[in-house]
Amino acid sequence: MYTGYQVMNNAEHLATSEEQLSRQANRDTKQALQHAIASADFYMKAYAEATNATDRLRLRRKCREMITWAEQLKSKEPSGISSPPTYRKITGEEETILRQSSYLHACFFPPWQSDPSDDVFEIPAGYPPYTDHTEYAMSHQQNDILGGWERPATLVGSLFHTDEPFNGTTALMAASGDSDLVQDITTDCSVVASLCAAMDVLVTKSRGKPLLSRLMFPYDHTNDRPKLSQSGKYIFRMHFNSMGCFP
Repeated sequence: MYTGYQVMNNAEHLATSEEQLSRQANRDTKQALQHAIASADFYMKAYAEATNATDRLRLRRKCREMITWAEQLKSKEPSGISSPPTYRKITGEEETILRQSSYLHACFFPPWQSDPSDDVFEIPAGYPPYTDHTEYAMSHQQNDILGGWERPATLVGSLFHTDEPFNGTTALMAASGDSDLVQDITTDCSVVASLCAAMDVLVTKSRGKPLLSRLMFPYDHTNDRPKLSQSGKYIFRMHFNSMGCFP
């Protein structure tokens, strides 16, 4: 019976052999690509069995290196030659690795399986609106200027005159002018800069549809704008560990 350490060593040995074959077959791009993909798979298996932090870091780096090498080889292939399929259903072992590495600040980001249905954003009869119980780690400076948490409809509705009807979709989901983001704290710079850079791409049509239409749920595809969630719950699709996931 093999121990985890022996399995790791065997997988790493096979990965190294496949890597050498891939490097040596660089004139035959198709053959080199097949060996590169096999090498990356073996490195991933070795990573899954490794228990030592140093080994895990080294094997993970080698796996990424072979993936990069495979991408370079694929780009060299003539357009008329079909490459071996690089997409396959992940194994249970690989899914376990992805789940274990899908935590950020103690929050779990589950792998994306399919787009959520509209029923997820409805309020069942007798149930209160959705509440996110996630604890957010904020700095002292951020807490000092935090006015509190309120639902958007309550916050925006209070700005309207009582004799005017409140249209939540128009008030919350339709842009009324140019975006104006203000940075209050130095540590917020990356967030504000990212939002500023992505604003035009998210809401401007690209290849027929705004990018936000594929990332935010619920979404009104008829009017090309986010849709007001009756339950107060919104889901965003993000790329985490090179895979789609729920935030």
